[in-house]
Amino acid sequence: MKKLLILLLLLPLVSCKEKPFAVINIYHTGGVGGMYWSREEPAFDNRAAGGYAVLKNFLASQPGKKLILDSGDWFSQTPEGTLFKATFPLGVMKELGYDATGISDQDINPGWAPLYDSIKNSGMTVISSNLQTKTGAAPPRVQSFVIKEISGVKVGIFSLIITANILAAQSRLGDVSAQDEIDAAAAAVNALKDKGADIIILLTDIGENDVNFDEHSILEQVEGIDLILSVAAQGDEADMEKYNGAFIVRSAPFLTSVSKLKITFDGDKKISMVRFDSAPLLKDTYGEDEDLAAQITRMRASAHKKLNYVVATAENEIKDVDNAPGYLGELIAGCLKEWAKTDIGIINSDSVRSNIPAGKITEYSLYELYPYGDTVMSVRLRGEEIKNIIEKSLSSKNNFPQFAGVKIEYDPSAGEGARIKKILVNNAPVQPQTIYRMAATDHIIAGGFGHDEFINVVEFKNTQIDVRAVLRQCFAKKKIIKDEPPAAWKTVQ
Repeated sequence: MKKLLILLLLLPLVSCKEKPFAVINIYHTGGVGGMYWSREEPAFDNRAAGGYAVLKNFLASQPGKKLILDSGDWFSQTPEGTLFKATFPLGVMKELGYDATGISDQDINPGWAPLYDSIKNSGMTVISSNLQTKTGAAPPRVQSFVIKEISGVKVGIFSLIITANILAAQSRLGDVSAQDEIDAAAAAVNALKDKGADIIILLTDIGENDVNFDEHSILEQVEGIDLILSVAAQGDEADMEKYNGAFIVRSAPFLTSVSKLKITFDGDKKISMVRFDSAPLLKDTYGEDEDLAAQITRMRASAHKKLNYVVATAENEIKDVDNAPGYLGELIAGCLKEWAKTDIGIINSDSVRSNIPAGKITEYSLYELYPYGDTVMSVRLRGEEIKNIIEKSLSSKNNFPQFAGVKIEYDPSAGEGARIKKILVNNAPVQPQTIYRMAATDHIIAGGFGHDEFINVVEFKNTQIDVRAVLRQCFAKKKIIKDEPPAAWKTVQ
């Protein structure tokens, strides 16, 4: 199990003789992505963790007054989420006592009409400071900002959706559009100050975007924000940093843990100390709320029923392997390679989220196997970059690079830069200046292995076809799938 992440950052210390004015506890989640239930988590040594039923018990175990916030992306990454969209998570957040949630681009992608219905029916406080109608007002049932008073401290909260991330969804938004983030942030900060906010918090889920916009971009252009509550990238741990006098907290996605901030205020209601913990939502520690767990089980059963179409058959179980070569990863990489008609296929093990059990492979199985909305990309790159990419990718923890179309000889005990001994593509040694074609996912290209080696490729092409659609076609064509020894990698000394 990963150690509990604890970070203590101190501003000018309160004198030991001076009694703090107030201490407030803030709990934050974001990027839940439809992962509503507990499941075995590799990050915690495969202990059962996560889910709203565990979170409910965790929150009940925490003493004192609480401010509970979410940054959005409630449902985008699972079949349950895709089927039932915002209705379920908003209702659960209301039940758990969340004070407010922001909206992310993933929440609005299906269109404004279904999101409006879900917000209206849930009664949940939903914030977006830059979504607006043609009149310039916030959309119905959405607030531009709120102020919550806790222990005598007025906490101002606003939220931003990243405009670059919703361009493809604009045709489904009707009269709703997104104002520039910086203009909206400046307006929200000024309005909150006018209303007497002592601390100003921004809720956002930056996500991957084409303009390199991040939390730093906001703090560099807008003054007066004390705390940004955001979401860590897939595979990254939760963390906190201080930047331009403000704190940035990036909570772990998929509800595997909850971020807790203990903020101490001095007599002038200024922040004097911030303590940050990322607490794993371990089922064996907190248990599950039985009623909520049963509700989630019923919802999942309904999703199973809707997604029961049989795509193919697995002759035996095919295991998901995260830290070594595995046939399941090579199978998926091969499907990408075959579909995109490239020389090489690659998939990162961390994106493959379940085994394939023996028996029928259904639509639901595909969502369990690959719950993300990633699309297939085709890239052209030189042989020397293939070696660099493989070397760097080997350093990604519990995220082994799985390949199709290549034969790799490597020494895992050697140091970085010296592990790869031989690479064959199309049964011939890789030539440094020869151009090859590789199929990958947009997540991998954007840094899914924790490196930026793909920046040096010759050409990118995003097919805009999602990975599950390719897997569905590939598996259906094969009809019967069986486990085999992985073939891409060979260990040498």
